[in-house]
Amino acid sequence: MCEARGRGSRGVQDGRWLLSSNVRVEILCQEEVAQRIVEMIVTKYSDNYGLVVYMLDVETSRSNKF
Repeated sequence: MCEARGRGSRGVQDGRWLLSSNVRVEILCQEEVAQRIVEMIVTKYSDNYGLVVYMLDVETSRSNKF
């Protein structure tokens, strides 16, 4: 997890780590697991939080670690 900055329909976040800050979460996992994570996040948080969720196909140089 890391701090994130941005501006959208819910205002401007400058990246300072406070209770109302934006958060960016990056997860490397199998596609099926990613689909379940996205469904859970959207179901649980989309009504009350401004979300941006994206999925990318990636390759790793050390695939035995994942």
